[in-house]
Amino acid sequence: MFGALPSARCSPARIALSVQDASNSSPRMYIGSRARFTESGARSDLLPHIRASYRADAATLAAMSRHALASKRRASLLAFLRFGVISWARPDAIMDASTEVRRGQWHSTARAFALNPVGRRQTRTYRATVPVLESVAWWLDETKGPLVEEGLSKSTWRRMERALGLPGEGQSGMRLVRRSVATIARKRLGEEYWTTTSDIYAISDPAHLGRALAVTTAPIEEIEVLAPGAFYRSFTAH
Repeated sequence: MFGALPSARCSPARIALSVQDASNSSPRMYIGSRARFTESGARSDLLPHIRASYRADAATLAAMSRHALASKRRASLLAFLRFGVISWARPDAIMDASTEVRRGQWHSTARAFALNPVGRRQTRTYRATVPVLESVAWWLDETKGPLVEEGLSKSTWRRMERALGLPGEGQSGMRLVRRSVATIARKRLGEEYWTTTSDIYAISDPAHLGRALAVTTAPIEEIEVLAPGAFYRSFTAH
């Protein structure tokens, strides 16, 4: 059913979420005029290189969602966390995600989201077309425009880190969601399948689609139980 997607211009094997190395990715560096900063805001030029080894479990991801749900002013944080778990996408792809028709990303009928918008050239960090669970598709159907509507500042992320006692120095930056969900999925999928995880979302193989949705469903449901409204309609921020 995905064959007609306009984003599927290359071989089906390439239209896959590249999470093979997601659980081992290092913190992204941002180049400033005089210094480098990690996603958590730490001065990387004043610190030795630190490999991001910290992973959040489902309970911690739920605590992050509860923090976001506690105030409507944190709606962008909630959207970032929500789509990060749904898609396993990198922070830049999450911030770039939109339901605007002209961008050709959200395919509601197919329940698929193209992380690479129409007109954007693919890069080495390939952006896949990913399946979306029916239980969370309502959010994309109701969203008009960017998913993270007002952007997400580093200060908002750092306040969450401090509130929840998350480790700093690049260990719990914005890539934490991707790394953590990939690690959870790896445990559920089994090591015997993990070598092919980069092709887990290959849209030509229904078995891959089912496997991808299965390993994504469990953490979503676990987080929702601990943080009602994180994914489903019971949003209760005040």
